[in-house]
Amino acid sequence: MQLRNFRQNTMKNESIIYQCEKLIRDIINEFALKQNGKPFLEAVIKYLKFSEPNDLTTLCSLLDILGDSEFSKENFEKFEISEPTKIEDIGEKHLRLYGILNSVNLQKSAIIEFLNLKKHKDKSVLEKKLEGLKLLELRHIVGTRTVNYLA
Repeated sequence: MQLRNFRQNTMKNESIIYQCEKLIRDIINEFALKQNGKPFLEAVIKYLKFSEPNDLTTLCSLLDILGDSEFSKENFEKFEISEPTKIEDIGEKHLRLYGILNSVNLQKSAIIEFLNLKKHKDKSVLEKKLEGLKLLELRHIVGTRTVNYLA
């Protein structure tokens, strides 16, 4: 929880992903405070209309993925591909490039899983839009490092 508080105190412009993550956490926390000794897990499953007992755990994991990958995106935006180190190292640049692309891919996967969790009616349409992002195509090209990455 300290990590989340650190983020709240250090971010100037909160991304839409971070705002959504925070909103969902706030809704759950506010609901939890109102339970006063009632069985929390049963109540939250009913309140959030989950179908499986482990859906809350899944949701918390998805929120962690979104938040943690947002940290890496912020770092990349701040330092770009060749910072914060002062040495010219192609291996580190590759790691930073692949890291940012993988963070975006992780966020895409978390969003798709969230749509599954909530049984969103337009999940397949939204998933197709996410999968079609040029940034993810670049991630697949860089990740495979082959000439036949589409095969």
